[in-house]
Amino acid sequence: MARVNNLTCTPHGLIAEYPCMKCASTSELLAVIGLILYALTHAGDTTLTDMLEEGKCFKCLSDHDMLVASANALLAIAVAYDYFTDAAEALQTAKCLTCSDPAIVKGLIVGTLCEYINDQWPVEN
Repeated sequence: MARVNNLTCTPHGLIAEYPCMKCASTSELLAVIGLILYALTHAGDTTLTDMLEEGKCFKCLSDHDMLVASANALLAIAVAYDYFTDAAEALQTAKCLTCSDPAIVKGLIVGTLCEYINDQWPVEN
């Protein structure tokens, strides 16, 4: 099994990976991210109807609640692997980041995701 290990996890490196994505709108970029995540978790069984049906049940959430749901999904993994005991511990540990520039925190997320893909994500040849 091959691994994706050729990404350059810097701002310029990731932007240069697929230069045409720079011209995409925010809506198009969100759609690409959703499409890829859906395809990766549904083993090629991806149809537009299925994706829209699955996403439809979350549309009632505010942007804040979407972040809550995403954080909770990631927190479940972190708790299962003993990085944190619960949400309170995660929030307390993250407290120092809440005073940071939001752009820096978003950069941390993008950079960490890139490193995770390089180190962990298996891709079949």
